[in-house]
Amino acid sequence: MKKIYTFTLLGLLSLNTNAQIANPGFEEWNSALVNDWSSYFDYQFHGDLFDENNNPILPIEKMSDSPTEGEYYVKLNSFKLNSSTSPAHPDGNYGSIIRQVVSTNLIFEELRMDVKYDVKPGDAALILIQSIDVNNNILSNGSLKLTGTQSEFSSVTVNLTTFNQGTPEEYIISISSSAAEGIVNATEPIEPGSTISIDNIEIGNNLGTKKEKYDQEKIVMYPNPAKNVINFFVEKEQSGKIIIQSLLGKQVINTTFENHSRKININKLEKGVYFYSIYDSKGVLLNRRQFIVEH
Repeated sequence: MKKIYTFTLLGLLSLNTNAQIANPGFEEWNSALVNDWSSYFDYQFHGDLFDENNNPILPIEKMSDSPTEGEYYVKLNSFKLNSSTSPAHPDGNYGSIIRQVVSTNLIFEELRMDVKYDVKPGDAALILIQSIDVNNNILSNGSLKLTGTQSEFSSVTVNLTTFNQGTPEEYIISISSSAAEGIVNATEPIEPGSTISIDNIEIGNNLGTKKEKYDQEKIVMYPNPAKNVINFFVEKEQSGKIIIQSLLGKQVINTTFENHSRKININKLEKGVYFYSIYDSKGVLLNRRQFIVEH
């Protein structure tokens, strides 16, 4: 599977870092630019930017009122662009994005950060991460959509689901105040005034390099594609938990297995791509994989 970013890249500058996320607490800025993160800063030079009440607004803001780490955090704002002078950026509604590419061969399971948000009705903010190998194959993917309002910072975790084995070359992290600015086929309309604030980002649960954790357990899932039921067999574990999520990370099934096996009815799942995660009785992740539902 070739690398096809599921988020739009127009106007973003490519940026590589070392194995750690650079400027994870958004402490370092160069005027209105947050260091080590690429962004849509140039929109301000194409026209006038407004929120839902026609008040002037910046796409990205350096904030200091309630950071969870250090002195600052970043706030992304969706906006209306008026009187545009750029044919590539006509008048209309846009979301704000920050993006960073982290170069590392380590295998990670999750992305953690502190967030608060005020997303307008119908819209959704987006957090997206994926890993790719040296041949530009997508190895893992994780996403989280946020709706409504969270007025205080709280910690969120975006789990990475592995659907191709291999050694990562880099991780691409993208955060958008409106999902339609971040995912090509998103259905939510961009609403000016939607905001997401981020602080204290880290990649967690390092599994090491090249060694495939998922080869440690003999796990069988069939059929794939599936229509009515799916079957699991876990050779080395007597009991545990199975979680099934949609492509965008929504949990749709949370159940257990006993005597090494479980049959699950999937009649109520819509046609599409899903991911299953299998945990042992102590909550340790054994396996994550993709499967397809066809009705």
